[in-house]
Amino acid sequence: MYLFIGMKGDYPFPMLSSWYISQCRKPSGFAGRLLLRLMGLAHRPFIDWAIEAASPSLSGDILEIGFGSGYGLARLSSLGNAKGIDISAESVRLAARKGFAVQQAAAEAMPFPDQSCDCIISFDSFCYWDLDKALPEARRVLRDGGHLIVALEAADPSSVPGWIRMSRAITVRSPEEIVGILSRHGFSSCRIVRRLGSHAVIEGISVLGSSGGGADADR
Repeated sequence: MYLFIGMKGDYPFPMLSSWYISQCRKPSGFAGRLLLRLMGLAHRPFIDWAIEAASPSLSGDILEIGFGSGYGLARLSSLGNAKGIDISAESVRLAARKGFAVQQAAAEAMPFPDQSCDCIISFDSFCYWDLDKALPEARRVLRDGGHLIVALEAADPSSVPGWIRMSRAITVRSPEEIVGILSRHGFSSCRIVRRLGSHAVIEGISVLGSSGGGADADR
């Protein structure tokens, strides 16, 4: 998510840091196109690890939210019928040129029918979502027994630089917090699928009529 995650403490240029975070969230213009290509390279090891961790749940109709450079879509396409949404027009243009089924849309308003996906996955875009809108949307779009998978590149909020945590555009949460949030929004069997260093994968299952509940189980 952040190419400059190693920059600790208070970043001395708040306007520049705000611009950078806004570009991470919604790449635009020449800078956005360059950033997408850099992120596509920098995030490959993390995306590969997350897909391997979540692979038992990745099949059928798969939706990636916030696909960025499209590398995740390329990997997911080998596991099922993958499609994606992103709020960035630059991301959509880049992925469409590669032949992926993509639309410009947000997690809070997904342009898909009810119960049309078997799996929804996010590689580090969860921190940007309005959860009170996005999680009910995820439950609406997922089929009964469908999986919501949240992959975090920086699973320890204390390791994230202060200049990122202070941004109002981002909410940094721990895996344990996300497990609780998914459960409270009606997902079942919510758990931490895997954690390694700064990375984590969290999963919740959408069950029609479920009021939620679950516990994390590292492995």
